[in-house]
Amino acid sequence: MEIDIVQQVREYFRLSVASGNHYQNTKYCILYMLKTHKQYFDLFKKIHSSKTLFEYAKALEMDKEFEGLSPDYF
Repeated sequence: MEIDIVQQVREYFRLSVASGNHYQNTKYCILYMLKTHKQYFDLFKKIHSSKTLFEYAKALEMDKEFEGLSPDYF
């Protein structure tokens, strides 16, 4: 049984945003989760170069889900 790592990362991101986790800690954990999955290296690079939670959401293709939130929230 194979775990879909991108789905796990998205769920972690949802929980991080909901709990108010610091964006740098969120980035660190996401990159740690992705670093051994070479087929997602492009996603790894996008998140690595991102500087805000909303940029992480765009890289994870979740920007529509967080579109209505205030920029101050991110």
